[in-house]
Amino acid sequence: MLQHVQLSREYIRELTGDTFFQRGQRYFDNKKVYGLSYNPQNNAWRGLVRGTKIYTVWAYLHEDGTLDTTCNCPAYASYSTCKHIAAVLLAISDDSVQSKKRFAVDKTKNAPIEQETDLFAKQLLYSFRRNDHKFQAKSMLKVEYLLEVTGSPKNALSIELRIGEHRPYIIRDIREFLKAYRKQEEYRVNQSFTYEPNTHLFPKEDRDLIDLLLMCLTQENLFGHTYFGRLDNPRALLVPPVVSDKLLEKLQQTDYTFKNKHYTKSSNIKIKELTDQLDFQLDFHSSSNVYSFEFADLSDYILLSSYRYLLWEDTFFQLTEKQNNILEKLMRVLPFRDKRKHIIAPQEMDNFTHDVMPFMEHVGKIEMTDRMANQINNEPLQIKIYIDENDEILRASVEYHYGETIIHALTGKKNSADIVRRKTTEEEQIIQMLQDMDFVEINGSMQLFSDETIYEFLFNGINEIKQYAEVFISDSVQRLLTDKPIHINSNVDYIQSEGMLDIQFSMDGISQEEIHEIFRAISERRRYYRLQEGPLVKLEGETFDTIRQLQKTLALNADHLVSGQMKVPAARSFQVEDLLDAARHHYTNTFKKMLEQLKDPSSLEFELPENLHADMRDYQITGYQWMKTLSHYHLGGILADDMGLGKTLQTISYLLSEANAKNESYQALVVAPSSLLYNWKKELEKFSPSLKVQVISGSKPERRKLVDNSNEAEILITSYPTIRKDTDLYEGKVFDCIILDEAQAIKNHLTLTAKSIRSLNAKQFFALSGTPIENKLDELWSIFYTISPGLFGNKKEFTNYDPSYIAKITRPFILRRIKKDVLHELPEKIDTVQYSELTKQQKELYVGYTQRIRDELDVTIREKGFDRGKLQILAGLTRLRQICCHPNLFIENYGGSSGKLEQLLELVAELKSSGRRALIFSQFSTMLTLLKDTLEAEGYNVFYLDGSTPSKDRMDMSEAFNSGEKDFFLISLKAGGTGLNLTGADTVILYDLWWNPAVEEQAAGRAHRIGQKKVVQVIRMISEGTIEEKIYQLQQKKRELVDQIIQPGETLLSSLSEQELREIIQLDEKKVAE
Repeated sequence: MLQHVQLSREYIRELTGDTFFQRGQRYFDNKKVYGLSYNPQNNAWRGLVRGTKIYTVWAYLHEDGTLDTTCNCPAYASYSTCKHIAAVLLAISDDSVQSKKRFAVDKTKNAPIEQETDLFAKQLLYSFRRNDHKFQAKSMLKVEYLLEVTGSPKNALSIELRIGEHRPYIIRDIREFLKAYRKQEEYRVNQSFTYEPNTHLFPKEDRDLIDLLLMCLTQENLFGHTYFGRLDNPRALLVPPVVSDKLLEKLQQTDYTFKNKHYTKSSNIKIKELTDQLDFQLDFHSSSNVYSFEFADLSDYILLSSYRYLLWEDTFFQLTEKQNNILEKLMRVLPFRDKRKHIIAPQEMDNFTHDVMPFMEHVGKIEMTDRMANQINNEPLQIKIYIDENDEILRASVEYHYGETIIHALTGKKNSADIVRRKTTEEEQIIQMLQDMDFVEINGSMQLFSDETIYEFLFNGINEIKQYAEVFISDSVQRLLTDKPIHINSNVDYIQSEGMLDIQFSMDGISQEEIHEIFRAISERRRYYRLQEGPLVKLEGETFDTIRQLQKTLALNADHLVSGQMKVPAARSFQVEDLLDAARHHYTNTFKKMLEQLKDPSSLEFELPENLHADMRDYQITGYQWMKTLSHYHLGGILADDMGLGKTLQTISYLLSEANAKNESYQALVVAPSSLLYNWKKELEKFSPSLKVQVISGSKPERRKLVDNSNEAEILITSYPTIRKDTDLYEGKVFDCIILDEAQAIKNHLTLTAKSIRSLNAKQFFALSGTPIENKLDELWSIFYTISPGLFGNKKEFTNYDPSYIAKITRPFILRRIKKDVLHELPEKIDTVQYSELTKQQKELYVGYTQRIRDELDVTIREKGFDRGKLQILAGLTRLRQICCHPNLFIENYGGSSGKLEQLLELVAELKSSGRRALIFSQFSTMLTLLKDTLEAEGYNVFYLDGSTPSKDRMDMSEAFNSGEKDFFLISLKAGGTGLNLTGADTVILYDLWWNPAVEEQAAGRAHRIGQKKVVQVIRMISEGTIEEKIYQLQQKKRELVDQIIQPGETLLSSLSEQELREIIQLDEKKVAE
């Protein structure tokens, strides 16, 4: 069907402009438009127009009704529209033409549509087209330049150009030529010569210079005639100052003529600096008692002030800014000059030598007759500055000494009538230096007002001034500069009743009020303090640096100092020891004893409770002693023993001891994961049956009732999820102790769980965690922020601490033992890796998803950035890991098998036949369900535990398994990683790997713990050549021990970088794709 287009003549006129529309109308009327065709596939028209050549016009109509057009004529390249476009649009819109069906439209059905280049691509091809002329030798052009000084506009440089093949011809319009040169287009110079870029070549030197002329043209287009006004000669182009130095340099390498305003011509310009080329002469006439001043005839010079040139004949003297300003003033007074020698009256001579001569010396040399030399003081300058202090104001009086003549700097008063040849540059320099040091001129002297600027000047600035002047200070200033050393004495004591350190400070001869102000000055980072007696105390050096660091580390300020005393939480003891070492500061015996006992808990003897129903190992007794020692000093800590070493028993022994020792009622709160509530209850009933225990569980009303009626209970047990909802139930309660089991639950201090725990009140906090650092050191800060808020500063400061410093101040508050060091009787743990091969269907899925994730990784990082897109990226990686386990985890109706599952069935059969019992972990609950169904279908009896399993059922299943019931226990990696004792197993199978190896260690610790009698084998199942193998390699690379923070055994796995993610999804093609 023929496409009809409703284009009004007004729209076409608006689109192309009046001029092109009228010309296009003539083309259309003269029937120069032909070959119209319409392509319905892309809604585009094509038309040909006869002009000087045949031009092609394209018009494309968008769905929103807008129109794009293009033409291959030169006018379109410059104006983005042309007369040919107007003519074709008129033809398209002509109803009579349309009715005659002059548009050729392809109506063939099912014929393949030939794809045409779209309009934008056509414009690219046209805009960047090359002239594909075969290589041919080009004629070298002859080029000449005329550089001229123009009088109108004001003194400026202009340049003209001549070019030609056999002889150079004047370029009548230099701007049009430069535009053609830039576009590599022809330019008709005259009837005899046309510049053709395809056949003519400029010499290299001229090409460089013409590039500078193009810069001149660009400057003119940008700034118009800002520099000099309008130049009416089209042959000449003004040279802007920004280009002039480079242009003069390049011009000397070409054929040129220079012409100045005096019409002298030269082909050998010179460029020099102005030094002493101008001569000035000073004389004294005794007969008439007058002075005369004579200087060269400056009318022979031309000042090009905009360029900072002084021109003499063909020599360009380059000027400094100061020289340029001086010569501008000289040129302005030239019209008043009627002779070479000028008379100066005696009463004006002093002003002349002070105000005029120094400027003349900047642009030339001054010669004096012998008569004049005898009349003037030529002594060298010596500057003297007198510093005095009165009413806390520092005053500086400046004098210029020229021999016996003394001149007051600010008033100008002299002690003689001598005519002095002044060194004004040096005089002005010293005044400027004082002003830069914040001196202010008042009543004939330079004055400083604030203590801060006075201090800066006396201790620093004055030494700089002494390099240029002789400085004299009064007695009052000398007192400010006292060098009497000031020592800060400190005494550190421990107040057991308060659990606080008491630090007392004193300074010889300084009152407590002033010590308080000195501390305030230190906290405000001031470098001085003015004592009431007047002297400025320099708050720098080792003594004050120690106080400054103490304030920063402990987040203290002057308000914490009361009567010379400062109270600090005892948890900061080791930081205080680090900053105020005993060699230079005094420790009381109480404080010394506390440090010794915290460093060596065994030095304090605490009897085990007689009513404890357990035989404790030596290391467990040490843990008990450690908790009692910290409690003795009102401190908390982290019991970070390896999994299976009895953290629960050590804690129960401590709680029982504390309850026995307290005459009044004792109550502690244990917060644990939901799955461990009844484990705690049973352990407490088993090891300390005398303690009354209450589990806070049930609905909110039930929990409220239990809390309200819990006064008789000595141990309350609740969970992290419950405590988030129950903070209101514990308002007003102050527990004797709060135990946080699996304290990694509060590793992020911003979570509701961590905030809820911090809202509880207790005299003592202890955290239990085999993994206090799972991914980064910030997690350690978060735990201590809850259990001992006074230990560290804010999080930002903590992250800047050196690890060795963190180790030093935290070691007494973290107790960490690992199995191989304390359980010599514990059977060996053997780690092995079993590799499986993906099935053919798994391989195809894996390769396809890997490529998809690679593409998504690039797009995600490009659109969101790596950090913001990491969750989306990790979700894609999870798919790859699920394919390794079994594609059924997310692909419905997969129908295929899994290489790893087939290998697991073989392994289970082997274990069963050899009488071994296994824990099988997976992080995917759907995988656990699939394993359960598969194993039961094979005739195996299994226990199953995931995050939804009630706590009581967990305990019952654990006891049943340890009693010998069933041979296999399927466990969710995260849900079963803590609190389970499954020593009935001798094999741990990690069906899939977790990013954090510490979680895997916890899983293995369910079987390899106290009570285990057999060697435990841990088997990691890995699909060869896949992401699982890359994760395992990454774990090994990042399994670095953080011995500098806690005892060996804890693993720190930092966040994945972009490079690590890319490495993880890199296929091992030899192992996977085959």
